[in-house]
Amino acid sequence: MNPDQDLACCPVCRNVYTLIDMAEKARARGYQYPDRPDRFAIECATCKMIERFSDSDLYFRVVAAIQREMGGDKPAG
Repeated sequence: MNPDQDLACCPVCRNVYTLIDMAEKARARGYQYPDRPDRFAIECATCKMIERFSDSDLYFRVVAAIQREMGGDKPAG
């Protein structure tokens, strides 16, 4: 899978979030949510809107992106 495979886009300005964006925010999640280590936030580089994600949501998006890359159109589950 290409590391720049898009996973989502900003609901406000439609800027694309990439797997690299998500991984960077996941790495820093403990700083952002010390009381909830299973959650993190990603800030849109374009409009600065902050969207919050859980680890399970990130996992689902990664699985969906991998399946799209492999030619499937629906995530398992």
